[in-house]
Amino acid sequence: MLAATDVSMHGPKQVAALAPTGSGKSLSGLAPALLIAAVRGERTVISTESLSLQAQIVDKDAPVVATAVAYVLGLNAAQAPKTAVLKGWGNYSCGARTAATLADLTGFSATGPDDLDRALPGLARLSSVAASSTGKVGAKIGQAAMAGRTPIPRRTPGGKAAFVEVDGREYDAPAALAALRFACGEGPEPLEHRDVHHVETAPDVWPLVSTTTDACEGAAKCPFGSACAPTKAREHLADASVIVTNHKLLAIQAATGAPVVIGSKKTGPVDHLMVDECHALANIVRDTGAVTISGSRISGLARRVGKLLVDAGTVVDDGRAVADQVDVALASAVFEHRSASNRSAVTRLGENDDPLSGVAESILAWVDAARKALPSPATISDYATGIKVRGLLANLGSLASEVGDARTHVPGVARWLETDPMMALKTSPVDVAAMIRYNLFSADVPADGDPADFDPESFDDQEIGDGHFRVGVDGRYELSVTMMSATLPMRFAPSVGMTVQPVDYPSPFGAGHGNSALFIPQIAPGDEAALSPFGRFDTGSHPAWAAAMMTELVQANDGSALILAATTTAGKFYADALRKALRRSGSDIEVLSQWDGPPVRILLQRWRSDHRSVMIGTRSLMTGVDAPGQTCTLVVIDRVPRAAGNPVDDARVEQIRAGAMLDRWSADRLVYVADARLLLAQAAGRLHRSSSDTGMIAVLDPRLLRNNKFSYPEPTRKMLIGAVEHMGHKLSTLPQATGWLASHQGAGAHLTPAS
Repeated sequence: MLAATDVSMHGPKQVAALAPTGSGKSLSGLAPALLIAAVRGERTVISTESLSLQAQIVDKDAPVVATAVAYVLGLNAAQAPKTAVLKGWGNYSCGARTAATLADLTGFSATGPDDLDRALPGLARLSSVAASSTGKVGAKIGQAAMAGRTPIPRRTPGGKAAFVEVDGREYDAPAALAALRFACGEGPEPLEHRDVHHVETAPDVWPLVSTTTDACEGAAKCPFGSACAPTKAREHLADASVIVTNHKLLAIQAATGAPVVIGSKKTGPVDHLMVDECHALANIVRDTGAVTISGSRISGLARRVGKLLVDAGTVVDDGRAVADQVDVALASAVFEHRSASNRSAVTRLGENDDPLSGVAESILAWVDAARKALPSPATISDYATGIKVRGLLANLGSLASEVGDARTHVPGVARWLETDPMMALKTSPVDVAAMIRYNLFSADVPADGDPADFDPESFDDQEIGDGHFRVGVDGRYELSVTMMSATLPMRFAPSVGMTVQPVDYPSPFGAGHGNSALFIPQIAPGDEAALSPFGRFDTGSHPAWAAAMMTELVQANDGSALILAATTTAGKFYADALRKALRRSGSDIEVLSQWDGPPVRILLQRWRSDHRSVMIGTRSLMTGVDAPGQTCTLVVIDRVPRAAGNPVDDARVEQIRAGAMLDRWSADRLVYVADARLLLAQAAGRLHRSSSDTGMIAVLDPRLLRNNKFSYPEPTRKMLIGAVEHMGHKLSTLPQATGWLASHQGAGAHLTPAS
């Protein structure tokens, strides 16, 4: 795989690699990337699915490879190729936004970075109050704390936990104050690491201390610009040979065409693109390109307009009226399409349907009036107000452009109406291959290149700056592209615009797989009634049946487990049920769940540090979780993680049917079943993270077995079982499974030291 990647980077060519989790994919990409940087001065963007994987590459893998490259080439430390991280602007703390939140909550006025430092003692006192109080932590309590007094905690009998209110939204007070302290400078993190990945608090409070590029006026004009975290982080990009980013930023570029990563003046020329966990890229592009038009969205914008204007006039009332009109129009469209036999929360729209035909002009007129009512950002001296106005103007502009796009059918874009949790018109791109191919696999020649240096009509290699680009007839240059993952869906290459088929590289974990077990429970007497109260397999009844089995498996293994649920509701149920059962049995095994409050990365650290603990989560933990050795010797997957029917995947099914002339069920397997198989394989891959790892994968879904009442149709079953059937020991009863776990634990097989 490393050799193929190296060849492609001298092309430029494309590589799609299928290689098992834990086999060293990141090293096989980093080695040629850092080597070609040192030898030819060429630069690479590496994208990962999550911030945690991003951190692993930058903090763990890249320094090792850079040191090796320097050693082989005889370079000193200063000459070794460098790696930097590119995260979205909103991931970093913003001094201006932090000061604005401080002013809202406490009346404390900060006019520059030094003032934020001085706010820390008062915030510490306020945090102490919030930790021991209930109800709203209001401005008076905040002012007392910031003034040096320790106010009396506010206690509301039977009230909810302490919260703060900002811009009409409630936030958990301890979490919000922890984010504020971090953004004000608490802790050892350098300025460029003042980001959401390095703070130990719930991510939903992060908007209180961060902003977006639309709302930012730029470091040069901002009173906090001398200590701007995102600007400081981006200073490292110019000197970096490898830029590590995440799929979300790539998806923004693919969906909008904006040069967020590749072709950006800030990042500079880029010669090569590597995408790790590439199986997720197409869906992230679809999600990023999605649009929602709703009355709720418009009323929220109207509320924000009202908070920024002393005399809002009729603008706010008009906005609420337009929001009501939109709700009525969408409800009428739903009623028109809905039949007595179909009461689904989702209504598909046809080519000629325009649910906004009667209200689109009203929306656009209100957006125009709201824009005119707001002050020009250039005239605003108060930085806190300026941030809010710039962000609001950007949101209003997005609404205006998206209304027009949502009204019209466009091939390759799904449109539908939803009634739950709110009435909304939604759109999403379906076929994103062309977006990815044009916006990510090629780029405009960098602006600092002299147009006289190349001939757009030539296909010869052209020297531009320090890079070596192949320029096509459209004046754009091609990047080499390497995509890699442990699992790839069927038809992967065409779905992302690649012209090569994936190469399947062999697994180094054959012995570990052979010494591990797969447990899928067969139907026992009484199970049919428990799992099918309505005559068919019922996913709502399944968690109660599965929870009891999980408890026995965890106890037999003495913990050391990762439990993965198909839904959040089921995952929370398992966490509660397992904690109660272990307490009753007197066990001291700690049960953690991704819903416990702290960031998931902090919970995962706790799980890894206590090898007997159990971690429970849902789909976000089915990929990217790395715990080799004794921490994870039992992976329990409650059921096949198949997505519920939805307009985007239905449109993908129809697209395949039309292109391949398949029947509905065959096309459905290539979308819904193939996606479920992919996620099932990813989840099972959490067990083997090093060549010495062994253990059990338990999939508590009897539909995967043949010849029972709930069995999947055989083509579907065979496709799904292929994700996990490579385990050496096949077990189908709970006594078999608990006995195997007990003997496995007794043999000490799971006590291999973590790598």
